[in-house]
Amino acid sequence: MNPQATPPTFTLFRELPTEIRVKIWKIAAREPRLVNIQCQRESYMRGAMKRFLAKSFTTTNPVPPLLHACHESRAETIFEYQLSFATSHTPASIYINFDRDTPRLASGVLVYLGPEELSKIRFLSIKVIDYPYFAHFNMGILRNMESLESLELLAHQDQEAPRGRGIARTLTDDFNEERERYPEGKVLLVRIVSGDTGEEIAARNEDGSWNKEFPVYMDDPAPGGLIR
Repeated sequence: MNPQATPPTFTLFRELPTEIRVKIWKIAAREPRLVNIQCQRESYMRGAMKRFLAKSFTTTNPVPPLLHACHESRAETIFEYQLSFATSHTPASIYINFDRDTPRLASGVLVYLGPEELSKIRFLSIKVIDYPYFAHFNMGILRNMESLESLELLAHQDQEAPRGRGIARTLTDDFNEERERYPEGKVLLVRIVSGDTGEEIAARNEDGSWNKEFPVYMDDPAPGGLIR
């Protein structure tokens, strides 16, 4: 088969029985999506302190295609999504299915999410910014996300390694310390991934252990060029 050839098209879809078309629309709507979330902040003064609040949330993702394909596809799949990520300034405008989709956001955005989103997110991908402070600003929020099952952390190699600890060692230590402090809490499945190559650096098992160990001092680079 010529890889450059135009893929065949099915031109008789409209002639299929209605119940078959409906099943196809619903199956197509079940494809999980990675939904990129950005936060536009607004500053204000509280006394002498400068504070920030979420002005709006936006996404680079298009509206789910099935909501635009035709009237029938929209009518059959609109209930697969909900509009979310409202703020006090803007209405909810991002389509998402929290049972399947994975929001991806920068670590500094997590604190601005509303209680509805925090309570419903099951799968989450975080771009780690200033990883030495990741636990300080985010671990308490993650602990209280009642529906959260799995977490992906994207780490980039251009961040400095404090006290001889690199990104992987710092983040795995953070979650180990969290488990020691809250042994009754659920064990969150965590994957640490190179934000540069997409290669897995470490993964947390269901018993809380990690599939790799990271000594404090190492001269050899980790996958993706990360310094451990």
